[in-house]
Amino acid sequence: MLRVSAELCVGCGACLESCRVGAISLRDDRAAIDQDICIQCGDCIDACPQGAISWVDAEIVESALLAPQSKPEVIRIPQPRLTTKQRWLAVAGGALSFLAREIAPRAADWLLDQWDRRQALDRGPDTTVAKTTATGTRVTTTSRDATPAGGHRSRHRHGRGTRQ
Repeated sequence: MLRVSAELCVGCGACLESCRVGAISLRDDRAAIDQDICIQCGDCIDACPQGAISWVDAEIVESALLAPQSKPEVIRIPQPRLTTKQRWLAVAGGALSFLAREIAPRAADWLLDQWDRRQALDRGPDTTVAKTTATGTRVTTTSRDATPAGGHRSRHRHGRGTRQ
């Protein structure tokens, strides 16, 4: 941003002739720069024989113009106190959200897998059941995979280890 020093300017008009866009005019026998028109080329600085035109940091000018005259008022909004019931509801809501997002899909996959294995056993030997899990993985189960080693189920009673 360019500024004309009122003390140094003598109104000679040398800067008027050097300005390409016509942003400088004479007011009260002193040069004045229209900042909206000025393209900040700096030709007027070189043309002024008195050195009356100089660069000024725009942030300094804006901060001086926009400096607050008084301290801003801070408004505090009181927060309502939560009851014990409201706090527990918030905790329960977070827990239910976690269960629904993480545990329920895995439990549903496990239950469906168990159901598919049970159906494969009921259909007979070498029955293949294909399933796509929630993660997109395709799993095939045969009735041989669903039974314990040995090919048949065993049940132990009273700790004796006999098969029935």
